[in-house]
Amino acid sequence: MGLYTRKSHEREMRALREEYEQRLGELRAAVSELKEENRRLSAEVALLSSQKAAVSDAMIAAGEAKNRMEAELGEFVRSEKEIAVQAAQRAQALLEEVRTAYPDRADEARFAAFEEKLDALLGAPPVGKDAEDAEIACANAPADADFSAAAGVPDGAAGEAGRGADWDLRQVLDTLGLTEN
Repeated sequence: MGLYTRKSHEREMRALREEYEQRLGELRAAVSELKEENRRLSAEVALLSSQKAAVSDAMIAAGEAKNRMEAELGEFVRSEKEIAVQAAQRAQALLEEVRTAYPDRADEARFAAFEEKLDALLGAPPVGKDAEDAEIACANAPADADFSAAAGVPDGAAGEAGRGADWDLRQVLDTLGLTEN
């Protein structure tokens, strides 16, 4: 009698075929899962790439907007500085006119104090006797209603200046008509 019979041979072949089919099915399922995972990852990579491009575009646009805004701000600052300098120059001219029209010593001292404050705003420090006279007159001179009306100083501001308090330069310039609306 032989080692293998036809029946046993067919049985072994069927078992091998079933095992092969089962293993082939497992491998096909694994390949299918890998293909699905590959599609999912490819879609995620495409999404991330488009987001990266959008972020890059946004950063470029933000940089351009920043540069534009800085240029506009620089121009605005230059313009505002020019307006302030022009107002200060008009105030200086008006101050000279008022000094000529009202040569009173106490008024001159108060105007000198005002001019000193104006010079301080423009960056010119007070010097010499004018600075001393302005301080003395500003501290000692009584408030004068005629001076307030003539100089355009708001009510009470001249009295405050006479006592050494700070003037509201914007209000003074507005009252004198030296600011542009």
